[in-house]
Amino acid sequence: MTVMGIWGAGVFSDDVAEDVRDAYRQALGDGVPDDEATTQVLAELLQSPEDAPVVWLALAATQCTLGRLDQQVKAKALALIDDGTAVEPWLQAKPAELRARRASLERLRTKLLGPQPDRKPVRRVWRPDTDLLAGDLLARRCHDGSIRVLRVVAIEATRNGTWPVLELLEGQWPEIPPPEVLSATAAASTPGVSGSATTAGRPRRWTVSPNHRGEPSWGRTGFVRAGSIEPRTGDAIQRRAPDSTWPMLAEELDHPATDKALAEQQRLQEIYAHRLVEAGCPNQVAATLALDVRLVVRNEFFRLQDLGSTGTVMGQYTTDRGTEQAVDLAEALILRNRAQDQPLWSPA
Repeated sequence: MTVMGIWGAGVFSDDVAEDVRDAYRQALGDGVPDDEATTQVLAELLQSPEDAPVVWLALAATQCTLGRLDQQVKAKALALIDDGTAVEPWLQAKPAELRARRASLERLRTKLLGPQPDRKPVRRVWRPDTDLLAGDLLARRCHDGSIRVLRVVAIEATRNGTWPVLELLEGQWPEIPPPEVLSATAAASTPGVSGSATTAGRPRRWTVSPNHRGEPSWGRTGFVRAGSIEPRTGDAIQRRAPDSTWPMLAEELDHPATDKALAEQQRLQEIYAHRLVEAGCPNQVAATLALDVRLVVRNEFFRLQDLGSTGTVMGQYTTDRGTEQAVDLAEALILRNRAQDQPLWSPA
């Protein structure tokens, strides 16, 4: 069954189901009583009629595993299984997938009707919570001795934590300028998408969040507070910002080839977008796929370890064999990875 967000026949082989399980466990870990945790999860995730069966089944399965099965949730899940609603989306799937889905639902039904396990404690899940505020300024003395300054554009907040969206300000200074000077300093720019470049370009931004509890935060990676300034026009309309961590951001600011790397990424993006349009891909879809190339094909001096093997290989490939072949490989990788998720576009 090829549906975005679903990768198997199991109850939790689904993005929504995983969100339900995580949200319920997080609420319990935070000390929320069982009934309130159930109410919170349903209020947050029971939004779409299409997702409703998944939400009820995942909540019932999670509660059953933890020895906290709510009778209303149990009844709802059993009704969805017994009346065929839970299997309906799979009726057009391959026979083997349909059998697997029915078997998964039957196992859940047996668990819900059988003896329930003892109540299990749930530990609090670690979540990143930033101590920064929108408008804060962070300065860092880089390896070349100059000061670079970042502005906190906004604080993103979800049940998974809070983290800052940062914007790099133009200029390099021998010492930290006062807030009134930084308030009048424009954002450093990133080249725009092909065909839409402006004089100022797009602000260079990052969404920064640690991956684990012990990872160094801003204070341990050379950043210091440099005051705060008022929000700017357009801050509420946030553009997509690449994910990063504080050590990665510090390294990116330190490396003297950052501007060259951004220009190379932009060149790759424009080459691929042009190729797609020539092959008949709609302009907007071409721009989206070209952005994927930009995210996949990065020069090795970015050293972004969170990209994993694909990023490492692509970075080295770009350096050793040239842009054109790197774009060819990126195209193959992206179309392959999208094949299971209904690609936005593929050649006729």
